Amino acid sequence: MRNRFKYYTWCALNDERTSPEHRKLDGKKFALLPEYETKEIPYLEIYPGSEHLCRCFMDPDFDNM
Repeated sequence: MRNRFKYYTWCALNDERTSPEHRKLDGKKFALLPEYETKEIPYLEIYPGSEHLCRCFMDPDFDNM
């Protein structure tokens, strides 16, 4: 995965079970690893789907590899 893409967009389902925190992240772009972080694209220590019962997923940005 590391060699395939550097950035992703956070995708939340945005239904009644989506947490307010993840709803705020929906549609925003993030760096996959800390070394890919830029001023415009931050790195998060959590990933979509990594928290308990989270149904969010990442949409890889293959355009900016």
